[in-house]
Amino acid sequence: MIFPKNSNGFTLIEVLSAFLILIVVIVPLTYVFAQGSRGAAVSGGKTAALNFAQQKMEEIIAEGEAVEEKGIINEMPSYTYVVSVVPDKKMYLVTVTVSYKVLGKSRKLSLSTLISGG
Repeated sequence: MIFPKNSNGFTLIEVLSAFLILIVVIVPLTYVFAQGSRGAAVSGGKTAALNFAQQKMEEIIAEGEAVEEKGIINEMPSYTYVVSVVPDKKMYLVTVTVSYKVLGKSRKLSLSTLISGG
């Protein structure tokens, strides 16, 4: 059977070209979205750790007494913290270190300040 020259439809070359263009566009986009979601997870983990460290530091400053301690953050069991106190003349160097895991990778965040020892 012979098709007329003005028949409607796409040739195989046109279909393959369109498919190739779609692949060239879609593959990098999926990579960008995956990287974005990883970045959001890491950023969220760091923000949670920083918020807890700030809260703990404010509690220590409000109490006026720094005591070494360590523990697990109740709301986030994969997050642990350590408070270290180093005396220096009439001041104390207080450091709150929060350890946590994001996307299977262990991370640490430390926050330090000087507190008057009276």
